Amino acid sequence: MILLAAAYLCFAFGTDLSRPLLGNFAGRSVPYAMFAENFLRGVPLWMPTADLLVNGQKTVCLLDWPLVSAAASLMKLVVRALSLETAGRVFSVLTTLGGAWYFYKLTNRLFEKKDLNPALSPALYLFSPLALIYGQSFQNEAVSLYLLVLSAWFLYKEPGIPSTRRIVLAAFNFSVAETARLHFALFLLPLLFRVGEGTRGRERALRLMLFLAASQALPVLWYGYCYYGTQAYDSVIWSLWFQLGSKTAPLAEYAHADFLKTLAKNCLLYPFAGIGVFAFAAGLAAFIREKKSFFLWWGVSSALLLLLFAKKAVEHNYYLMPVLPLAAWAMAAGCGKKAVRLFFLTAYTAAGLFFSSKVLLTVPESERGLLSDAQAVRESVPVGARVIYAGYGLPMMYYSSREGWNSDLSRHLSPYLRQNFLLHHREEELKEIETAPTPEARLGYFTAQQAGYLVVNRRVPGLEEALAGPIRSRGVLREDERFILVSL
Repeated sequence: MILLAAAYLCFAFGTDLSRPLLGNFAGRSVPYAMFAENFLRGVPLWMPTADLLVNGQKTVCLLDWPLVSAAASLMKLVVRALSLETAGRVFSVLTTLGGAWYFYKLTNRLFEKKDLNPALSPALYLFSPLALIYGQSFQNEAVSLYLLVLSAWFLYKEPGIPSTRRIVLAAFNFSVAETARLHFALFLLPLLFRVGEGTRGRERALRLMLFLAASQALPVLWYGYCYYGTQAYDSVIWSLWFQLGSKTAPLAEYAHADFLKTLAKNCLLYPFAGIGVFAFAAGLAAFIREKKSFFLWWGVSSALLLLLFAKKAVEHNYYLMPVLPLAAWAMAAGCGKKAVRLFFLTAYTAAGLFFSSKVLLTVPESERGLLSDAQAVRESVPVGARVIYAGYGLPMMYYSSREGWNSDLSRHLSPYLRQNFLLHHREEELKEIETAPTPEARLGYFTAQQAGYLVVNRRVPGLEEALAGPIRSRGVLREDERFILVSL
């Protein structure tokens, strides 16, 4: 296990944990970094705040609670030399290794050594693309998986029926995991099976009620607060309750061939590195034959995840993270003889490292040179001024250190602003802004909120031409082949 941890750390630090938040799901990681930055500025922990503006205020995010942001801000306070990017990633790496350690101990409890090599499952766990990529991301995925595995370990640490103390400890860890990532709630099923295992009647009912009460108290409090805040705060842009109310039926997406193709691709690549799916199928079949109920309940939870969160699993492959423990167990069980296991592990690890390195280190063309653009904004725009970022995503705003809006004035308001208008039933006002005849007319929405500058990304085809009116009618402060900075 020590060698596995060392190998994982070599990969993690080899990809440079201090690198900018660009590339793979940067738009997801940057808000967590913004939350951490605002926590350091004194924003309360129950008000995750980003530098995007709406109604003249910084926006509030009421989805999952950003545990990784709170941890990164604390690490930054303790070790001031750390950048927030490094702190967030190091926290994820540490929780990934912690999860692998307890996964190793849990595997030893669940399997006899003659049935399963105790080091094989943790190796498959650590070198899965899910763990290699999102185990170092500035997101909640790594810490949520760690807490889920830790919950299972508490329930299996003692042979026989778990004690009341173990049940409460497991429930607490699970409650934090669910508060940090709501879809982990589906993996309550295998834990409930273990809590009720070996008991009957009133005793079983009481134990299940204790676990449910202890595991759901914190999520109910947080998501209840999210519901309240969505109604009470007019600067909310990301809202769990808005998202739940605007999705199509869970199974509707399965009618589209492209959707199914992408879902299959994500399921093949991220948990199984493209080559582990046959071993997984063999191992799962063995679990079914042997009636290993804990693993089968984990399989039921995984199937429900793909049914109820199918669109999320396609658009955001990190939603597959809680499937990883079952994938590792089943692949290890389905590997066959020792020689086959060694060959499989070698090929699986090589495929996982190659694929994950490519995902982690690839920066799309649209984000290349972004740090230079951000530096130009910092040099030319005074602190406290507000900027419209046309043709840029959230990383540009974060690295510019200037609050503002991500909006392409030539077409429509950004999706984040649109969500706020829809959330507060301001559809008519939204329609009036978006159907304004010119970008100049649309600009009024932002200047009314003290927008002082406009930066235009010249690498976006047609954007400069579409915004020629606002650019010509105002003073160009700075420009090069990548951007134009305009004073409003």
